Order: sequence, then C-alpha cells, then structure tokens
Amino acid sequence: MKEESLLLLSDLQKLINQVVLIDYTIIILGRRNYVLTEFLKSIRGEKALWETIITGVDVCNFRLQGNTKDPFIPISLQPLHFEVFFCFAGHVVLKQQWNRVVVVRKQEILLLSEVSSLYSVACTADLAGILVSVDATTAKESLYSLCRMMGDLKLNTFEVKKYMDKQDGCAVIHGSSWVFSTFSEIVKMEDFQKSRYCVWKSVELLFLLSTGTLYPKDKDNLKISKVIREEINEICNYMEMHLDEKITIDYLCHKFYISPTTFKKYFRSIRGQPVYTWLSHKRMEKAAELLRCSSMTVLDVAQAIGYASLSQFNVAFKRHFNCTPRQYRNRSDSIGFCLFPKE
Repeated sequence: MKEESLLLLSDLQKLINQVVLIDYTIIILGRRNYVLTEFLKSIRGEKALWETIITGVDVCNFRLQGNTKDPFIPISLQPLHFEVFFCFAGHVVLKQQWNRVVVVRKQEILLLSEVSSLYSVACTADLAGILVSVDATTAKESLYSLCRMMGDLKLNTFEVKKYMDKQDGCAVIHGSSWVFSTFSEIVKMEDFQKSRYCVWKSVELLFLLSTGTLYPKDKDNLKISKVIREEINEICNYMEMHLDEKITIDYLCHKFYISPTTFKKYFRSIRGQPVYTWLSHKRMEKAAELLRCSSMTVLDVAQAIGYASLSQFNVAFKRHFNCTPRQYRNRSDSIGFCLFPKE
C-alpha cells in the first residue's frame, strides 16, 4: 500500500514529450530529464533562489533578467528526476522530434516526463516562476510522508499514465477551477511561502489526475459570464476571511444579493464542489496550516476555523486527513514541512 501511495515516479516515466511555458504555468518534467534544473543552476547574474523543502525536493524561485535574446535551454537527461514548473511570466517552447510544438500560457499547467523525444527547448528572456525539482531516488520517503499529511492520499499512477498517454506524453492543463484557485492563492503569498505551497500543490495535482477529478463534469454545460465569476470569487474570498464565523448559504445570498439557486448552481460549476464541501475543505486546510506552522493549541485552532466543540473538530479533521490533529502536528514536525515559520 505504501508503494501505491507514493507518487510512484517510475510510472511517471512517459509524462513528457514537449513543453512551453508562460505566465502562471506548472510544468512537470519527468524520469530522464533535468532540463530546467540544470539551466537555472548554470545561469549567472539572475535572480534564482534555491531551497531544499523536504529530502529530495529542491525548489527554485527565479526571474530571468537583462537578456535581450531569448535563451535556448540545453536538454540534459538524468535518471529518475522530474520537475514541476509554476510559470509567472514569459514562456518556454519545447519541440518534439515530429515537429509538434506546445505553448503553455498564463494560468496553464504543463505535464511532462521522458524527454527523449525533445530536440529543442527555448524560453523568453523574461521567464519567471517556481521550479520544483524532484530526485526520485532520495525523495520517496519524504513524498510518502507528505501524502500522509494530505489525508493519506492514494495516487493511482496507472490512471495518471493513462491520462498522459492520451495526451501523447504532453498535457497542458487549463480552464480548471483547481488551476484558477491555485494561482489565486499563490499571488496572495509572500515569496518565502510560495515554494512550499508549490510542492504541496504538485502532489495534489497528480492526485487529481489519478482520480479524474481535475475537470469536474458540468452536467448543465453552463456558460458563465465574467460578472458571475467575479461575484463567486468575491464570495469565496469573504468566506476564506471569515472561517471562524458561522456561514450559511442564506446569509451569503442576502449579503451579496444573489439567489440561493443561482449561487449554488454557479458555485459548483466554477469551484467544482458544493458550497459547504468547499468551505469545509478550506477550514481543514487552514486548520492544517495552523497545526503545522504555529504553536496554537488544538482548541485554539478549532475555534479559529469556526468550531466551538473540540470533539466535533477532531471528528471532522480525522475524516478529512485520516488522523487526529495532534497526530498531524507530530507528522509535520517529523518532516519539517511548514508553509510559514512557527510563531
């Protein structure tokens, strides 16, 4: 079971074939490539800050500066490595042997593995983002621990492989509420928080692909206007800022002048979940963050996300993460994974 829980990097061998990056993009480079890692470690005079987040996982927060000519990136193949790139500016172009070119644009995600078919990789001089570089030979246990922290995630890597095979080894992820939410959160964070968050979201992305839940099926095939999207996003922001309060659909609809039927229908279409399910997940995410990164008592954490009863909080937390709050805090301490410094 432990083997299945892991990202099982060996099954990600064929996730890559070509790539291009632009603003707000995620890239996973797989088994035999080490493309952006070597490039970023070789550049001079650029802002490229490296940090080891957990064993076997290094993250680089970077922004290329001062070049007038778009650089070409050498393709360096290394065994058992993969990369996840969150692109904030510029773009990368990857070409395959059969002349297929993929361009990943703002708020899109590119998944790659097995770069043997690549013959050209280039990026613009203003490329910026966060690169998660994973050494599969040393990251196995730390990634497994991270999966446990995220609720004992069981990643079906066969399904990930099947998904990537349908994409000819190169998948551009866009238009998903998860992608939108991910980058909406990133832009709110300080730089020192973003690296750890990107590691967390990289694991979560593979899980969503393995379960087929990255793109929830919209039975109503709704065409959603920009005004509706902005209103739903405003309501979501309000809920995230008031997790310690009692929040009901009736209250939200009264406050934001929207009918309950319209709100529930469009919320599910945009966010991919019912309102209360989404709110519960946000509360549990906040609780997990406080347990990892503060010295607050479990009772204080419960109250901070709107639970008056410690027993009810313990039950809800265990349902979400498959462990008690105290066990979760101990696991977090054991691998040293924290988005924010402890107070």
